[in-house]
Amino acid sequence: MLALNGWRVVDPGRLLTAQKQSAPPPAWQNGTSIEWLCGPLALPDLTDPATLGCLLALVREAWAQARVVVYHQHGQPAWEIDVELPDGSMPCVESAASEGTVLVAALEAAERREVSDE
Repeated sequence: MLALNGWRVVDPGRLLTAQKQSAPPPAWQNGTSIEWLCGPLALPDLTDPATLGCLLALVREAWAQARVVVYHQHGQPAWEIDVELPDGSMPCVESAASEGTVLVAALEAAERREVSDE
């Protein structure tokens, strides 16, 4: 996934798998700080195609056995996502101005559902 700071995180579980075209930042070189991996510029870039693909995979994982469909109807201002469970119920139908935003909304809905099920 691509972060707003321009770094692409290949494996978020390990510091040394973040990549960038230019030289690593001083924080990576001296190993004393990982500030470059934190803060507002380390947030996902929701316009990056690879990031959107990762988010879709996370949504599908979060909703487990559900069918997840993300779409943008021609001429409409919003993206939509439908999550349909095997029993035919649709516990998540979200709409947002961008594909990234609707994917994040579906992830948050899955988290709220898990919390309410506990």
